[in-house]
Amino acid sequence: MDRKLTGTQYILLALIPYTKANLQFSFARKSFFREVAIRDHVHEKAARSGFYRAMKQGLIEEDEKGQIRLTNKGKRRIATYTSRYLPNSNLMVIFDIAEAERAKRSHVRALLKELSFKQVQKSVWVSEYDHRSLVQMEVEHLKLQDSIQVFECYRLS
Repeated sequence: MDRKLTGTQYILLALIPYTKANLQFSFARKSFFREVAIRDHVHEKAARSGFYRAMKQGLIEEDEKGQIRLTNKGKRRIATYTSRYLPNSNLMVIFDIAEAERAKRSHVRALLKELSFKQVQKSVWVSEYDHRSLVQMEVEHLKLQDSIQVFECYRLS
């Protein structure tokens, strides 16, 4: 990667297989945190706490086998994502998420706002940009396939 990474981005990159950061994290963890400290101009201990902060923020998680993995939120953080403009149409997201899953509903709304969707009605959002891959990734992560529909649509007036 040519662009300058922050320490957090470098930590997240360490969870993508076969990157330099991943190999260093897997086989030489001490030198990995030293590298993060050098990148951020901080002490090594602060670099280690950056790792735990990323866990707390939901960017990385430990699975039931004790393996550390990058979450969808973490993937979004390090991805160089550019969405395609939809010149003649809009992407529409419609959802009906039960009250019992209020936290998931709030998460979906926050994501749509973050992606610059405009709210048309309470649970209907539109965007001029093609964010369907990110929306689909979150829908699968939250297990809301039956509650969220995504359409490409045309405005008639």
